Amino acid sequence: MKATIYHNPRCSKSREGLALLEAAGAEVTVVEYLKNPPSRDELERLCAALLPLAGVWDSLVAPRVAPNFETDGDAAGYRGTKAAGGERAA
Repeated sequence: MKATIYHNPRCSKSREGLALLEAAGAEVTVVEYLKNPPSRDELERLCAALLPLAGVWDSLVAPRVAPNFETDGDAAGYRGTKAAGGERAA
């Protein structure tokens, strides 16, 4: 299996993800995005590739976390924040 990870070595979740991929025997390409930020074209390509997975939130994640929100708007705000926020740079 081949995989590419956009990695921040200072992020524990990123390190855990990389370790899981390596333990599974994946041939991993590591992109340290803070040192080598992706171009606009690369970001657009990645977004297009991930778009089909957007429904995963609605079918798998939202039913588990939605009861913790008072409105659908709160859940949508959480989804947007987590998807756009990523790991902090500092």
